[in-house]
Amino acid sequence: MTSSTLSRHTAAVTGHHVTQVCFALGPQTGDA
Repeated sequence: MTSSTLSRHTAAVTGHHVTQVCFALGPQTGDA
């Protein structure tokens, strides 16, 4: 795995995690 691929993978996983956390913490806000 090249470093650019790893960076993109990490960014995708981090973005997904942030989305999940936002949804868990504030599903009533409509941001999800």
